[in-house]
This record gives sequence, C-alpha cells and structure tokens, in this order.
Amino acid sequence: MNALTAILMAAPSLAGEIESHVILSEITRPVSRRVFLLGRWLGLSTIVAAFVAVMSSAEMAVVTSVSGIALAHPAQAVGFLVFEALILVTLSILLSTRLAPVTAGIVAMVFYFLAWMSGILSALGSALGKPDLVHAATAFSLLIPSDQLWRGAVVRLEPTALLRLVLSVDPHISANPFLVTSGPTPAFIAWAAVWLLAVLAFAGASFVRREL
Repeated sequence: MNALTAILMAAPSLAGEIESHVILSEITRPVSRRVFLLGRWLGLSTIVAAFVAVMSSAEMAVVTSVSGIALAHPAQAVGFLVFEALILVTLSILLSTRLAPVTAGIVAMVFYFLAWMSGILSALGSALGKPDLVHAATAFSLLIPSDQLWRGAVVRLEPTALLRLVLSVDPHISANPFLVTSGPTPAFIAWAAVWLLAVLAFAGASFVRREL
C-alpha cells in the first residue's frame, strides 16, 4: 500500500502537467527547472513520508493491541518504510520527466515488483547453492534498493530473541524466501541514500532537457 501510494502520487506529478501543457504556465516564473523539480519532489516526499509514517504507526499499534506482542523496533521500521517510499517517489519523478503518467506509473510498479522478486530469488539462490542467481539478485537490489529497505523494516519488527532461537534451531531457515532474517547493512543504507540523490539529480537533468 505504501509503495502504491508513493508511485501513484509521484508518477503523474510532472508527466500529467507536461501532457496537458499546464507546466508551461508554471515554469515561466523566475526559477530554474531544477529548482522547480526539487520543490515538487520536496512537496511530494513530505506528503508521502507523513502518510507512510502515520499509517504504518497506526497499523503497528493495532497489531500490538490485538496480539499483545510488543514489536522489536517499531520506530526504526517506520524509518525504513519511509525511506523505501522516498526511493519510489524519486524513481517515479524521474520516469515522469520522460513518460506519460500511466506509463510512468506502470514502469515504476514493474521495477518495484522486480526488486521484490530479486529478494526472493536471492534466498532461493542461497538455498539451491546457485551463487550466480544470488549475484544477479544482489546486482538488481543495488539498481533498485526498495526491497532491501522493506526487509530492513520487517526484520526490525520481529522479536530478536525469537529470531535468534529460530536461527539456532535451523541455521538454513534464512534461505526461506518468505522469511526475513537479516536487513540491509549500513553500507547498503548509505548506497540507498547516494542512489536517491543521484536519481534526483538525473531527474533534474532530464527535466531540463525535456522539450515542453
């Protein structure tokens, strides 16, 4: 839901106005296209981040109250979910500088689901002893880091003691593609931050060169 919201809000943000030529009246103001795009990104990111934070916190509160199970690190999990949403907002804005609104949304969703599948394929590759599959999945997770951030959120909701117990009983259970036993490393989180800034800069360059 968070991913879909981020994409549906960001994908038509520029593409719709370019297609309808409304953008022509907006960029006549004394601001550069890069500044205009940055302002649009900041506005959308703020709205999406607030939505994800509120909705995720509410869902976690409901789960805790109903199940009686205390989540391990809910605040960190919310942070990862917000980060994932910002990744998708940035990707969708980049696509919206070149594609039609619907096309930008569809392509962004395809990338999102491919990233999700890469996480599953990585686990399957580990279970089957296929290092090439693991390497390919890892490469795609670097290209689109959304799934690893989602896994970071999931692992921070799991009870640490229970997770350690499960791993001690069956060390190979981490190969289960539907079980998250580890999140992204600090190096990957840093890469995701660099990725976001690089894609945002690329979106600005793309928008500057776009004929309106």
